[in-house]
Amino acid sequence: FDINKIPSLQNKVKLILCKMYPLKVNMDVQELISVVNGNLITEPNSQSLSKVIKGGCGADLMSHVLAYAQPEAVLITGLCNPQVVRTAQMADVSAIVFVRGKKPLQETIDLANEEFIPLITTPLGVFEVCGRLHTAGLPSLETPVTITEKINPKSA
Repeated sequence: FDINKIPSLQNKVKLILCKMYPLKVNMDVQELISVVNGNLITEPNSQSLSKVIKGGCGADLMSHVLAYAQPEAVLITGLCNPQVVRTAQMADVSAIVFVRGKKPLQETIDLANEEFIPLITTPLGVFEVCGRLHTAGLPSLETPVTITEKINPKSA
């Protein structure tokens, strides 16, 4: 059963099916834009719009993106400098969503166009964007961190 072959399903129906049938849903850039109520701010070309998004990753520290993001994720961030695009390119991120209505400088947009990385801006916050993408069936593509020691609440 491949839910991606049924584009007419609404996000709520996808959520119900994903709970019934545990599967990962891929998303294209146009669907991503729709789910996050976003606007594409890079040039719409076939190479960037055809990218497959297999999950999500939210981070403002680019070192965390490099350490924990898995390939073909959408990066959800409030940071909008050129380093975000450079990091996304190195981490094989499929698209970047800037939250809270942030719009990067033209230098950042130009770099994303050169690298064919779609940049999307949304008025929504990080929590809302992550929730909408998860509801639409997109899994987390962040590598889990193993906690090796307990923190003593009295000493914290």
